[in-house]
Amino acid sequence: MKTEMSEQEAIGRMFLSVFQGIQSKWPEINASFAEMFKGKVVLDDVMAMYDFALATIALNIKPIDNLFPKPQGERLKGLIINHLRQMNKETMGTYALDEVMSYRKELEINLERIKGGESPLDAISLRLLKRWLGDSLGKFEVELNGKKTGYIAPLLVMLVTEKVVAFIGFWKHISENVNLIEDAPPLDDKALGLKDYSPEPSDNKPDGTIKYYDNKGKLCQKWIPPAEIEKMLAKGSLKRVYKVLIKGPWDGVKQTYWELSDENVKTFVDENEYAYAFCANPKGEAEYMLMRKKIWENMDKVTEIMLDTNLSELQRVESIRKMGED
Repeated sequence: MKTEMSEQEAIGRMFLSVFQGIQSKWPEINASFAEMFKGKVVLDDVMAMYDFALATIALNIKPIDNLFPKPQGERLKGLIINHLRQMNKETMGTYALDEVMSYRKELEINLERIKGGESPLDAISLRLLKRWLGDSLGKFEVELNGKKTGYIAPLLVMLVTEKVVAFIGFWKHISENVNLIEDAPPLDDKALGLKDYSPEPSDNKPDGTIKYYDNKGKLCQKWIPPAEIEKMLAKGSLKRVYKVLIKGPWDGVKQTYWELSDENVKTFVDENEYAYAFCANPKGEAEYMLMRKKIWENMDKVTEIMLDTNLSELQRVESIRKMGED
């Protein structure tokens, strides 16, 4: 019988499994390479282990597409990206995310041009070796008649591949033994007025009906002459709220009403006086982010951009920014 686990917890366990597994086996792994590197290079133990872990994480992402339904797979990959973005952010910036994306790019390229007898994993192994050895990698090029061929010693590449693949298999185990449950943020419907969104008729034009919070915090609505509304707003006895449509870890769209600053109104409120937001759950608590309507309407495209291994972090940000301006 399968057990249940939240997607967020599964992501945490994957990272823990990779890092703890590599840490426990690192003396053995390092000894294997030390013998081959003897007299040529010496690895920085800490960074070598960290880079090895990032290469392994990149390989652990690939099976997700084949093991889970597409919507769930996209959520899992998105959660992994969010986790990578936060890893050692203060000291190393986006190093973890950029490295994993680069490994994935190399793997995809190699899968397309694979030839008989070659392993698609060689691309990961070669990139890891380049990260470890830098210019010293040339010391391990195969020579033919005294000339370097540009090919790295096959035994070295095979050794790296052998060590890396030992830490693949987490998601296969999860798919066979666990029912992953989509995470849902702890929403307080009464406090936020959050409910399912129902589109209003197109002819439902503003007519002086306002929505407001009474002294008990209850959301109410009533009709007031427009001139009177302007007076109340000017005196500060009335605060305006805007309808906010929210997408998040649930089916469909939710709606609520928020007070917004003048700057947010200018940036995020559309011609129908709606604002748009996305709810995420990165740390077990609901976090809301306002966004431009065009981005909000194309969240699938945003996910594609974030998962595009051909783009750098800055290029992803710029591509999403341009979506909101087009």
